[in-house]
Amino acid sequence: MQKEAPITLTPTIPPGTTLCNSDAAWDKNSESTGLGWIFTSPGTPTLQGSQFQTHVQSVLLAEALAVRSSLQHAIRLGYTQIWLRSDSLVLIRAIISINKPKIIHGVLSDIRDLSLSFAFCFFSFIPRELNGSADHLAKISLCNRASVWA
Repeated sequence: MQKEAPITLTPTIPPGTTLCNSDAAWDKNSESTGLGWIFTSPGTPTLQGSQFQTHVQSVLLAEALAVRSSLQHAIRLGYTQIWLRSDSLVLIRAIISINKPKIIHGVLSDIRDLSLSFAFCFFSFIPRELNGSADHLAKISLCNRASVWA
């Protein structure tokens, strides 16, 4: 039996840390997904992005791809401190766990490698009702089959 990773307490967040909410909307029939993320940084305008992808076999993989794309976008924007929040508790547990689900092992490896690019990087769960804006972006991307990086 695989033991679940504990949900860790929030550490002291360094001043100037960028908050990032990410989410995915997945269509089982077409195996396509819309990914969405929103960056909020003190003293700067809110930035967001979305991406459409095909050949995505599960909702867990879609959520992992949203986190990976969020981190890639954050690096392009030059962020050095990030607190990434997802409404997928299973994904957050997989990211912080020693035992990784095989279906998303490669994407989790990418997430780990990308997280090393930041001076501070923390992952946590956010309730779905507090992640509506990222969810909205993901759904728009899925419906329009479009990617937008702002």
